[in-house]
Amino acid sequence: MNRVKFRSACVLKALASGASALAIVSAFTVAASAQQAPAIVPDTAEEVAPSPIDQGAQAGTVAPSGDVANANANANANADADADIVVTGVRASLRSAQARKRNASQIIDSIVAEDIGKLPDNNVSEALQRISGIQIERNQGEGSRIAIRGLTQVRTELNGRDYFTAGDGRTISLEDIPSELLAGIDVYKNPAADVIEGGLGGTVNLRTRMPFDFSKPTISGSARVTHHDLADKTKTSFSGLITDTYQTGLGEIGFLLNGSLQRGAYRTDALSIEPYQLRTGIVDRTGNGSTADAADAVIVPNGVGQFNNVGDRRRIGISAAVQWKPADNLEVYGQFDYANYKFNQVGYLVYPFGRGGAPITPGPASSFTFDENGEFQSGTFQNVFVEGNTYRSDRRSKTASYSGGLKFNPTSQLTLTTDVSYVDSRTKTEFFALGVGSDQPNTLSVDITGKLPVIGVTGVGSPSFLTDPANFSYLYILDSSSRSHNDQWSVRQDVEYETDGGFFTSIKAGVRYTKLNAVVENPVFGYVDLFDTPRVPRTPLSAIPGYYNPVPVKNFFRGDAAGLGSFLIPPFDVIRGDLNAVRQTFASYYPNGQVAVPEYLPTGRNDVSEQTIGGYWVARFKSETILPFDGNLGVRIVNTKTNVAGFQTPSGGPTIPIDQTNSYTSVLPSLNIRFPITETLQLRLAASKGLTRPDYNLLNSVLTFDPVSRRGSSGNPDLKPLRADQLDVSFEWYFNKTSSVYAAAFYKAVNGFIARVDDPVVIDGTQYQINRPVNGANGKIKGFEVGYQQFFDFLPGPLSGFGVQANYTYVDSKAPNPSAGAIPGAPISVPLEGLSKNSYNLVGIYEKYGLSARVAYNWRDDYVRTTSASGTGNLPIYDRAFGQLDASISYDVTPNITASVDATNLLNTRRETFFGLDSRPRDYSVVDRRFGATLRVNY
Repeated sequence: MNRVKFRSACVLKALASGASALAIVSAFTVAASAQQAPAIVPDTAEEVAPSPIDQGAQAGTVAPSGDVANANANANANADADADIVVTGVRASLRSAQARKRNASQIIDSIVAEDIGKLPDNNVSEALQRISGIQIERNQGEGSRIAIRGLTQVRTELNGRDYFTAGDGRTISLEDIPSELLAGIDVYKNPAADVIEGGLGGTVNLRTRMPFDFSKPTISGSARVTHHDLADKTKTSFSGLITDTYQTGLGEIGFLLNGSLQRGAYRTDALSIEPYQLRTGIVDRTGNGSTADAADAVIVPNGVGQFNNVGDRRRIGISAAVQWKPADNLEVYGQFDYANYKFNQVGYLVYPFGRGGAPITPGPASSFTFDENGEFQSGTFQNVFVEGNTYRSDRRSKTASYSGGLKFNPTSQLTLTTDVSYVDSRTKTEFFALGVGSDQPNTLSVDITGKLPVIGVTGVGSPSFLTDPANFSYLYILDSSSRSHNDQWSVRQDVEYETDGGFFTSIKAGVRYTKLNAVVENPVFGYVDLFDTPRVPRTPLSAIPGYYNPVPVKNFFRGDAAGLGSFLIPPFDVIRGDLNAVRQTFASYYPNGQVAVPEYLPTGRNDVSEQTIGGYWVARFKSETILPFDGNLGVRIVNTKTNVAGFQTPSGGPTIPIDQTNSYTSVLPSLNIRFPITETLQLRLAASKGLTRPDYNLLNSVLTFDPVSRRGSSGNPDLKPLRADQLDVSFEWYFNKTSSVYAAAFYKAVNGFIARVDDPVVIDGTQYQINRPVNGANGKIKGFEVGYQQFFDFLPGPLSGFGVQANYTYVDSKAPNPSAGAIPGAPISVPLEGLSKNSYNLVGIYEKYGLSARVAYNWRDDYVRTTSASGTGNLPIYDRAFGQLDASISYDVTPNITASVDATNLLNTRRETFFGLDSRPRDYSVVDRRFGATLRVNY
């Protein structure tokens, strides 16, 4: 555990430095009224060292990474013979993160590991959600994708270099990264010229450790068990680190190896009501004896669903590094980082609905109730067919990064850095489903007036109809997979010259070249009809023993919802097992009786190659006049050349190759200024231009169209990047080494939001309506963040261990989405997908006498999940506001051994979605609570 120990004789004296709010305010008032302008210098020993952000830990620079700020803080503090506070664990983490934020040359927020292998949260995304301005989405109960200040166009880096998961997008899937590998995370909310372009919302830099971060040989390890209560599974995880440095005849050399194995499980239970339709012929709202008038129209659902899935996660992570310092002015380094992620899922879906897309038939009008606006409340439907499937979904991702370089100081003022990296990532996904359904219509009852919907199906003839295999048939097989391979070379050269004085303190410039290839292969989607075929009669479930069983889920929705009752589905074990055996069982239904696993055909291949070459110039300046300030001014210029290859595939016609090239140059100026109003109070102003390039799936050149209907679909290789003009202001007050208050406001004018539209395209002299992505309307995003953190050191005795973190974010956007529709189909304007207008974090902390405790609550407002979900008619789907409570407690058993327990989702938060109005609920779901215990050893 990182520790800074001072003499205990003066503890009360140090605590008195933060004795009361009145004292703090008085000190601030005196400083603010002083005649002499405050100098731009750190005011504490730990901040005397040059800012690690400016020295190279910054995203996009090339330098040793890791917890440099904390290491410097410890070294300086140990040298102070008169200081006295013991800084460990959470305090050390917050102290280091605050120092990084305070000394940075731009607006950033940081998370620093409390100890080796211990971020504040066990998931990278869940740790990031504690930062103001960041909102996350969850995948099966675990944090996954993030948005920064309302934008999901976020750039991810590992140690300031490109790092990504192969697939449709350009970023790393944060689910893939074991949190134990990280020394910290920096979030850059506005760019500087030396930061690599691409993060319109911001840049997230994941920092691993390097050998020279450690002052002595170190061995550490952890073992963890986690229980997932809804899945009723317990999983184990392990991590370890070993590092040492040696003085040799060739100079100082250091080695580090860090590894992690994480295992997890999950279960999700869900109920669904959809889609909603505008219908007449159900109720006489006007009282004129007719139900067919337009004024009699009401909103009713056309089906319901019940879902359950269970699965496992496994993460393997490796980080290895070597540093060599043959001379005082030369350092050579190499790094290898590897992430291997496996995600397995099996589940069932049951959906009573109208077969063939026909509306389900309402029961007697007297059985329906509506609110005053004609919105459905409860009712009974007839002629309902029950269908369902058991499915399997798997993902395998492997990403390896190889990097190396050097840092050379030919003079005390000149620094040259060179960095070369190669990233190779591969992903494969597989999906298989076996569908079944009833042969006769049933009766469905739906009631959405309570906290949870009450749904039920009554079988024809007898209550046992839905559990009799003779009444069900096999309907279809869905069989598909995809594979992706992305790789990239990057080379960069930077030079920085520190001046002898004057207004400009340093001049920095650099060039960077990248070459990327991204290939996504999707097979022809495998659909095998097992029901409506003249060749082979339908097969009832009873004809194949072992291929059906009752719903296997116990304690559905934790017993709070009855669901649809009993019904039959294919067993989980069958679908989770040998799929070739399942295919062979139904071989007679395949064309020519031949079982064919979906093939990767050229028509399903999207091949993107991209080259960028860019350069930047940035000048750092400082003035200590009556109004002191410092900052940086620069510009980044980058040319992007993209080539997209695919196929044009007319329905029933020959396949034609397509090869298209697009090129553009971007000029991205930036300005960051900091005004130290007092030694503890500072104001930041920033202005910049930024961009985000389109994801690879949007550039897809594969074009399919039907000459008869003259309609089709494709990607768009001509897409331009999203561009933004950005303004930021931040007001920061650091009244203690671990205490601060800040307020920040931001404005982004975004040009060229991408949306799918029906676009007229001429092909061989004929005009078609092609649904494809285009650069559309512009948008504006504005908002503000406020935050506060403090340890209450001025309280007596054990009470001085208490602390708090709190922040709030408000984000407003105006960015119309052309694909969003409403009942009965008029286009509407909705907020950006994934954006909550309001969100906040509240964290209570205690750390004293080796005991550390933390209770964290995160809340976010309603937000648009998507406007393009299957079967919804482009109706926007909103996630309802929700909060989640997590907690952890740890104790230092000895100076080298720490035991901890933690819990996630303590309140068993239920997630809900709806179609824009509270009266139109869609999904209700619950996930696991996770309870963990960890033992850490550090020598």
